[in-house]
This record gives sequence, structure tokens and C-alpha cells, in this order.
Amino acid sequence: MDRDFSTPSFGLDIGEIRWSRRRFAGLCIDWTQRRGHLNGALAAAITSRLFELGWIERGQRRRSVRVTPAGVEGLACTFGLDLA
Repeated sequence: MDRDFSTPSFGLDIGEIRWSRRRFAGLCIDWTQRRGHLNGALAAAITSRLFELGWIERGQRRRSVRVTPAGVEGLACTFGLDLA
């Protein structure tokens, strides 16, 4: 299912993010988990917004995050993700 990340419910302005000096989006391999993930200006904007909303917080390990209870609910309502 396609989602519109520029909706007010999530609060990203994709047009503004595209004007960033950073690459808009790409694939990066996470060497700790050996999985691909999103990188670039879009990934940074999503991550910043998730922190702003209190949906994620810093984890105990370097460069790790934890989804908060508010994040479980917010991600389910906004994007249809079931993390329970």
C-alpha cells in the first residue's frame, strides 16, 4: 500500500526535502544486521520526525533506537504497521 508521507498527520514536506544538498534517498547496507535500509535526506527527515513525535528514542547501543509505546500506536495508525 502506498503512503503519502507529506500528509499533515506525519508532517514531512517531501518537496522541501528534495531540495536538500544530500542525496534524496538510496539503499545502504547495515553491516550489523546485514540488511538494507533507506539512507539520504528522506531517511534523515523521517528519523528526525520520529524523534520529534517521541515514537523512537535512543537505544543502549551506539546508533540504535527503540520504538516507544507511543511509536507503536503512531506507526500503526499512520502507516498501518503492526509492531505488537
